[in-house]
Amino acid sequence: MIRRKPNIKLTEYSDNLIVKATKGPFKKKSMIDIPKGYEVVLIEANGTSEIIRNVHQYKLDRNVHAIFYAKTNALVQSTKWGTRNRISITTQEGTESLGANGTLSFTLANPLRYINKLMHSEEDVSPEKIKTMVLDKVTDTFSEALGTKTWDDTNKNDLMKTLKTVVQERLAQYFDNFGINIDAFIIENITITNLT
Repeated sequence: MIRRKPNIKLTEYSDNLIVKATKGPFKKKSMIDIPKGYEVVLIEANGTSEIIRNVHQYKLDRNVHAIFYAKTNALVQSTKWGTRNRISITTQEGTESLGANGTLSFTLANPLRYINKLMHSEEDVSPEKIKTMVLDKVTDTFSEALGTKTWDDTNKNDLMKTLKTVVQERLAQYFDNFGINIDAFIIENITITNLT
């Protein structure tokens, strides 16, 4: 009598956006159960990857090194942000320091890209992990955006609009590499202090 292997299943439902299936590697002809609201990412030993969508079961046609379950309905996450410290800005008055805060929202839009670029030994990815990653990049992006250019700070609203556009574009470009969309970036307040 041939014993059939049990299907590969998502064993623990949580708020995590990506969860690694346990007990890999997985053999050809193994059956994967895919719950509603999830897709599966297959990673081969050589690093090749494939995403399986819109099915509830999938039979492996080859051996696979790792399997990740990723939520397909990852919600837009919103959070407040603030620069960690004051940032040097050159204005018509000379060198000043800038602090800023606001809100931003983001989504894990491409789990395959995130897995390929960032997941090496991790078992899962929580919304909090991505939030921390995004927030950590905001101050650096402000510093890069301010650069060596001289900024006109006579109209605070115009400066906020310009910085919003520049910083959001840079954040979006950076996080696109990891499959994360920056859906909104709002500057609610900036303060500029003369250093002299």
